[in-house]
Amino acid sequence: MNSDKSEMRKLALDATEFDELWLLHEELTKILAEKISAEKQKLEKRLAQLSRAVWRGTESPKRTEDRSAKAQISESSAEIL
Repeated sequence: MNSDKSEMRKLALDATEFDELWLLHEELTKILAEKISAEKQKLEKRLAQLSRAVWRGTESPKRTEDRSAKAQISESSAEIL
């Protein structure tokens, strides 16, 4: 059954005009950029929470976790550009 659906989608894309495909591409790009931005905000918020906790001394996360969060933010930023 799934094979039939994927074949129908493939046929639909093959029959689609270039302009329609380009609009679809632009729409998907916009959606993905919004999702990346939302994820970046979540990561930045979490990093800020961890940083505040470390400075207050109430929590002692490993430095590698902090670096990992920063790396994820950097990667997300690079993908947006």
